[in-house]
Formats: sequence, structure tokens, C-alpha cells
Amino acid sequence: MNHVVVTIQLIDDQGEVQSMKEVVLDEIRLPEQPENVLDRLEERAEDVGRKVTRTVMAVEWEELDRQAVAEAKRSFSP
Repeated sequence: MNHVVVTIQLIDDQGEVQSMKEVVLDEIRLPEQPENVLDRLEERAEDVGRKVTRTVMAVEWEELDRQAVAEAKRSFSP
């Protein structure tokens, strides 16, 4: 079965990749009951959206944490 993989990259001002995360989604397959196809697609869209959003936010939070630590180190340097 096929899978979809979403790659999320944090890229600096020079275009260099600083970090990369992948979100691997479940197999793409039809539901066992064809009458539920639209319901399953809607559920999948919501699940995928949550997974990708969580990963994007984690990358942003890690970067903000890195910046905050760097700033704190600068402010306490002798």
C-alpha cells in the first residue's frame, strides 16, 4: 500500500536546512464498507490536519526555545 509523507523543514535566512521532520500518514486504502467512504475521508482529513499541525508547532516551539536560550546566554554573559 502507498503512504503519504509530509516533510517539514526549518530553513535559516541563507536557505540552509536547520532541522527536518517527517509526518508519515497511514496507508491509503478504501474503507471496507463503501457507503462510509466520505465519512472516512472526512475523518482522515481531520486526523492528517491535526498530525501535521502538531509537527509544525513542535518545530516552531523548538526554534523559539533555542532563540530564548541563546538570548538568555547573551544577557548573562560577562
